Amino acid sequence: MFRLLLEDNKNIEGYIKYLDSLILKLRTIKGIDEPTKQKLLSTYNEIISPWMKKYYLINKEISENEEMEMIDIILDNINMINKLLE
Repeated sequence: MFRLLLEDNKNIEGYIKYLDSLILKLRTIKGIDEPTKQKLLSTYNEIISPWMKKYYLINKEISENEEMEMIDIILDNINMINKLLE
């Protein structure tokens, strides 16, 4: 989705790329109820995506606390999707 981040944001970029790949898998898997899929996708669309747009801009700094909060949200989503894909 987002190809460029500041150098300071590089550590979170890997998490987001992995989450993106899981979301693609999630969309193609049959047998997972739609409300569960939609809940996970809404978290991405309502929290993660706007955050990425905010910090995608060049020279935009992220506080360490905010970065850790976002990493926690991303990891929660990764864990939920991985459980569904097992």
